[in-house]
Amino acid sequence: MRDTDIEYEAEVERCAEYILEHKAGWTQFTRWYTAEKGIGHTKANRMWKKAMAKVSEVIDDTIKGHVDKAMVELENLKDRARQEGDRRTELDAIKYQAKISGAEIDRQQVDVKLETINLNWGDDGETTI
Repeated sequence: MRDTDIEYEAEVERCAEYILEHKAGWTQFTRWYTAEKGIGHTKANRMWKKAMAKVSEVIDDTIKGHVDKAMVELENLKDRARQEGDRRTELDAIKYQAKISGAEIDRQQVDVKLETINLNWGDDGETTI
């Protein structure tokens, strides 16, 4: 007998809550779910995938909320700094907004050490690069 769609979604939600509350990995979840429902690992694995998709949505929404809040706070800081004439703070707020939005990439120092490479092509001579 197949659950209705509403019951199935409720079960997915319950499993997602279990994963979040217990910080459960695949092994812990499938052991719990197979013991609780009396089903095999294949069905438990399917539920794991559905529940993890729901967990990912919750995490994505939470992260988006934190990012939005940080952007608003930085915008307010930037406005206050502009009104007070604090150019340094205003520029820092702009820099952090760019970082959060992914528009700025941190500079990285790259050191390249060139070594001599000797190649022998089977001729009598050797080529040095």
